[in-house]
Amino acid sequence: MSTRLFVFLFCFFLYGTTGFAQVTEPGASAFELREADSFFLQKSYDSAAAIYLKDSSFLNKTQLYRLGKMYDSGWGVQVNYHEAFRWFKKSAELGNDSAMRVVGLFFADTLLGQPDSGKAMFWLLKAVDKGNLLAYATIGDFYRMGTLV
Repeated sequence: MSTRLFVFLFCFFLYGTTGFAQVTEPGASAFELREADSFFLQKSYDSAAAIYLKDSSFLNKTQLYRLGKMYDSGWGVQVNYHEAFRWFKKSAELGNDSAMRVVGLFFADTLLGQPDSGKAMFWLLKAVDKGNLLAYATIGDFYRMGTLV
């Protein structure tokens, strides 16, 4: 047996028995998540949702926000405001200022039950602190309409 063949077989055996060749994680890989981001930007929402939902524990704040947007708008998934809120809130908790604003809007609205102006203002002000200009405008609109006091 040649040395090259022996080394190849040894490496193949070692690779196969140490678990490197086996995928034990059911979640999406970094490559798949980048692919899902690409699908989202290309408006192939069904494909993006399939990957994002494979294992959400690996999603970053932008991907969580996108998943919330998909549930809020019915892009690639059925419209579900409770699911949308859940993904937006996870994104907001990781520091996404756009998600913070949307969470504030959810608390100000009746989609999830009774409006909670205290929680709405809390999340809107967090978004303002991060520099979100739409949150500034939203707070102004709420005061102008008398929605939040």
